[in-house]
Amino acid sequence: MSEILLWDFLHDSHEISQTMEGRGIPRTADYWHGIMHRREPDAGNAAYWFRRVGKHPAFESLAMNLDRWMAETGASEEEKTLARKKVVANGSFDPFSMIELSTCALRTPGKPEDDTLRRVQYLEMLNLLSWSIGP
Repeated sequence: MSEILLWDFLHDSHEISQTMEGRGIPRTADYWHGIMHRREPDAGNAAYWFRRVGKHPAFESLAMNLDRWMAETGASEEEKTLARKKVVANGSFDPFSMIELSTCALRTPGKPEDDTLRRVQYLEMLNLLSWSIGP
């Protein structure tokens, strides 16, 4: 499911997510499902799935490492600042702020919000994939 979503096969990802919805603690399949809807874009449906996810353990590693990962991937200072302000405010990753950033990025293609969303979303998916696989 994760690789399918990473490479933009949203329909396939959605079909797989639906077969796994609500299973497991933490709700990792529901997290993937929320990302898929955010990427469609369907903000309302994404928010529904992130409410089901609650606080996922992968949020912690994302919040702790996002600034470093952004620097390592060549993010501008503006992107890093926007990510800090929008999605890791107060030291916690906020999936609902990611939905807001996604909505904003749709209105401003090619602007810092769009670039920031794409980079953070990519890092978020890699982080969740790593968390899903385990050590």
